[in-house]
Amino acid sequence: KMKDRGPVVDYALCEGFGTCMLVCPTASISFKSIKRGELYAAKSKSGVLVVTGDLDIGEKTAGY
Repeated sequence: KMKDRGPVVDYALCEGFGTCMLVCPTASISFKSIKRGELYAAKSKSGVLVVTGDLDIGEKTAGY
């Protein structure tokens, strides 16, 4: 019989806003920043700000 260790956090699925960390009553969840790609921002000739990005190879989500 395995000892019940409580909930298991899948950090790959619990990312982005960090809500699970904020609502955890025992402050047991923490996050570290992980680079998943690059963001790029530039103004077009007409002055419109264009923001885009590239995920690193193998990444499924940017987290937000």
